[in-house]
Amino acid sequence: MEKDGSECIGRVLLVDDDPDLLLVLSEELKSGGFVVTQASDPHRALEVIEDQMFDAVLADQNMSGITGVRLLATLREVQPLCSRILISGVTSPDVLMSAINAGGVDAFIPKPWGRGALIEIVGAAVRRSVDAQLRDKQLAEVSRINDELASMNASLLDQLNALIIKQTPDSKEAARYPRTDERSIGLCFRLLSTFSPLLGRQTQGVVEACRVIAGTEYFNDAHRRVLMTSAWIYDVGLISLGRELLRRSLSGSSGCSDREMEIISYHPVIGQVVAAFVDSDHEVGITVRAHHERFDGAGYPDRLAAESIPWTARCLAVAVGFVHSGLSNDAAVEYLLRESGAAFDPEVVRLFIRSMRLSNLPPNVREVLMGELQPGMRLARGITSIAGILLVPEGHEFSKPSISKLQSHSAQHLVTEQLLIYA
Repeated sequence: MEKDGSECIGRVLLVDDDPDLLLVLSEELKSGGFVVTQASDPHRALEVIEDQMFDAVLADQNMSGITGVRLLATLREVQPLCSRILISGVTSPDVLMSAINAGGVDAFIPKPWGRGALIEIVGAAVRRSVDAQLRDKQLAEVSRINDELASMNASLLDQLNALIIKQTPDSKEAARYPRTDERSIGLCFRLLSTFSPLLGRQTQGVVEACRVIAGTEYFNDAHRRVLMTSAWIYDVGLISLGRELLRRSLSGSSGCSDREMEIISYHPVIGQVVAAFVDSDHEVGITVRAHHERFDGAGYPDRLAAESIPWTARCLAVAVGFVHSGLSNDAAVEYLLRESGAAFDPEVVRLFIRSMRLSNLPPNVREVLMGELQPGMRLARGITSIAGILLVPEGHEFSKPSISKLQSHSAQHLVTEQLLIYA
């Protein structure tokens, strides 16, 4: 917006058949920073609003040939987001009600007016108009993006359908994936690997990591199946991005526009749609959709946080974070611990590190989860809070009260460290 030739508050059209009043109004509004267009003929003003966009139009009520109310009523049809202001020396309730009903008037300026009141009324009207235009533009952009994503989604499902149609019941692929769901999973993985060999290799790494943690006692058969199915197809929605956008998203999102980032952040939703096509268990789709959510609530697409993120999605997120980091095991462990409580569930991080045997621990030390602490266990390394305050010192022997106190603290403030005890 420009003011004093460089910053404009808003574009205003003045309509009054009295040249003296028109000049006074124009000078006052210009001094307030508005860009002003004048029209002394109301019929000419109707032509102007057909050709130019304004944030506010001020029209005098008593003009020859056409009233201000009638002109503003026409304006509402041509430029519905433009604010409409009526100027009149008559302030009776009947006139005001007629103006509101007929012209959809947003504000009323009585004659005579004060300069401060004039600038304030017009400024508020312009801000309303600008806000309405911005909302309208945002809605149009969201609608356009939704249409684009729907088209991508349909194209992706067409590709999956085409691959499945090519398969025959007696093919080698059918022997490898004897069930319909398993065949579809295999075809999704083949499609992803063909589209991007890197995604294919990462998927294999995530599958192997999930297989290890799914083999622990913390998974029942249903959760184990959901996690493993999700691990094969969690990134299939990335195919909808196209190769160029995918390449830039994998090399860092700094070069992507806001619109492209919206498209990228929508790929788990497309993955959920594909998951419904692959597996009838809706928990698989929910897990795929939520694998980019963060424990602190700053993830996407739904900004879920903590336990509102499904257990299987929290586990998948840690496996994906470990594999996609591209770091050595030791560096990847440091990354997981650093992001514990922020990107990842601390308890899942502890389970993952222990299950994958990623910690180089002395023979007499083992790692436990928060829920596995038992009275009599002795701490091999002190536990500190996120703020660096020592909560439990090394060598502390746990009792029921001290376990309850630590678990209560973790529930409120999070304990993100590994829990190491002497074996």
